Amino acid sequence: MLNAFKHPILPGQIGGHEGVGRIVTIGPPTTSTFSTPSTLKIGDRVGIKWQWSICGTCPPCLEGRDGLCFEGRASGTYMPGTFQQYVLGPANYVTPIPEGLDDVSAAPLMCAGLTVYAALRKANARAGEWVVVLGAG
Repeated sequence: MLNAFKHPILPGQIGGHEGVGRIVTIGPPTTSTFSTPSTLKIGDRVGIKWQWSICGTCPPCLEGRDGLCFEGRASGTYMPGTFQQYVLGPANYVTPIPEGLDDVSAAPLMCAGLTVYAALRKANARAGEWVVVLGAG
């Protein structure tokens, strides 16, 4: 079972975890969990991923396995998701989206694309090698 589902889904929760949009306001603080100042500004295009936030201090986080964070929060289950006009997201956990990439192409990268990328990275796959990806996307 994924850690994101250890908390009950709140009544009235809004689903969605593959969103792309523009920052319309930035609230305090704009530094990340890891004390790195954010470079985000109003008008930037960003994406909201499945994993909404992590604690940054538990063993999985410290090992670079944020999907297994003991206190991780998922978009659309524990935190309101992207099926709404405005979405909140922590500055350190939204993903900048380049202007040349349209929303329809960028949004699936926030879930299925990251799932496949993470698996390839962990497998140390290299250019020219064969891989099989099952059940993603």
